[in-house]
Amino acid sequence: VPGASFAIIWRRRGEVRHCALDAAGYAFLLALGDGHMIGEAANTVLAAHENFDPGAAFAAALSDGILKGTTP
Repeated sequence: VPGASFAIIWRRRGEVRHCALDAAGYAFLLALGDGHMIGEAANTVLAAHENFDPGAAFAAALSDGILKGTTP
């Protein structure tokens, strides 16, 4: 979305946190939230944002507590 701004707000250990996202990061988290597998989400975002680093985005989301490990 040209000119759009994206952000995410979440809680970690009861503390409200927030972070600005670029369009690629937003699309990646949105795809994961919609139930897409990591590889599928990464490939979709890379098709539109060739400089996107899915490994870094996924690692940041895990370390920041945005994503949690789950079992299928």
